[in-house]
Formats: sequence, structure tokens, C-alpha cells
Amino acid sequence: MVQAKDEAETRSRDLEDEAKMEWCCIGRVSLEVCKVMPLYRFHLNGSTPAHDLLGQELADDNAAKEHASFIAHRLGTANPVAVRQENFISVRDEWENELFQVPLASTTV
Repeated sequence: MVQAKDEAETRSRDLEDEAKMEWCCIGRVSLEVCKVMPLYRFHLNGSTPAHDLLGQELADDNAAKEHASFIAHRLGTANPVAVRQENFISVRDEWENELFQVPLASTTV
């Protein structure tokens, strides 16, 4: 009798644990494990604008700023003529609110 009660409690706990699971980008995991990261977009503004249609999921605003700096240096190094005050990366959140601007820069200039 005691064993049947223990088995029933174990099954009940298993069902509760299963209810806390969800399919996620890394498989079926606990809801606490797979939290959605914020989406950022990196638009090129200036003489030749280009809009980021897909965006990038990053941990936070600091990671977005680092990524924008990386993009700005890559673009500026690949095309040093584009390194002008009016050309910059506009970092935006998923609602298209501008968070900050990062000017193009070149490691060769």
C-alpha cells in the first residue's frame, strides 16, 4: 500500500515537472532554461542607408553596443571613404526605438 502511494506521488511530481517543460531553440527544456533574448536591429544610416530586416538576439544593450561597434569597424575598414560623420549604425530595439548610434570607424585610417 505504501509503495503504491509512493509511486502515485512520484508520477504526480513527474507530471508537474513535465508541465514546466517546453520546446525551445535547444530542445525540450525547463522554461527557466530557455529565456528569450531581446531582439536588436542595426540600421546603417547616412549617405547609403541599409535597414536590418532580421535583427539579432543579444543578451542586453551592452552586447548590442559591442556588436554595433564591430559592424561599424568592419564597414569602415572595408570602405574607408564611408567613414564620415553622417554615416553611423543606428541600434534599435524590437519596437524600432533608437537606443544609440555608433559612428563608422576604420582600423586602417
